[in-house]
Amino acid sequence: MLLAISLLALGCEQAKKKATREVMKSMQPKEKMQLDTAEKYHAVVEKDMTLAEVAKANNMTNSFLKQKLGIPHYVDHPYTILELSRNYQFTVEELKLLIENYRDARTVQGKKAEERKKEEN
Repeated sequence: MLLAISLLALGCEQAKKKATREVMKSMQPKEKMQLDTAEKYHAVVEKDMTLAEVAKANNMTNSFLKQKLGIPHYVDHPYTILELSRNYQFTVEELKLLIENYRDARTVQGKKAEERKKEEN
């Protein structure tokens, strides 16, 4: 009985220390990781490309781009970016910015995951 109470107290103390570390970590200012200019992604988009070609060239899914641009999922005709931009009111620059922001965010996530892995080891 005494042993069980001791183990329970020890477990509670360990949990309290871990919770305190987590709270302290969460209170620290979040540093937004910045990418160097050389690390930033530059989207491959030409007006005469189809959306599928843009997706493939930028290693993204066609459905993701359709969703973000407000293009219905059933639009499968190989329209060019120029045609799609006229019909769905977006510019080529907005498409490039969308792709670059997405890819840069993925790069930052990867870097953060690497840092966490290093901290754990």
